[in-house]
Amino acid sequence: MLIYQGALAFELWTGLPAPVDVMTRAAENELARREGAAT
Repeated sequence: MLIYQGALAFELWTGLPAPVDVMTRAAENELARREGAAT
C-alpha cells in the first residue's frame, strides 16, 4: 500500500509514470537491510 501511495504522489507531482518496480525493490532492500541489522 505504501508503495502505491508513493507512486500516486510521484505521478501527481511529476506527470510521469511511477517506476513501481524500482520502488518495490528499494522498499524490499531496505526492509531486508533493517532485518539484518536487528539480529
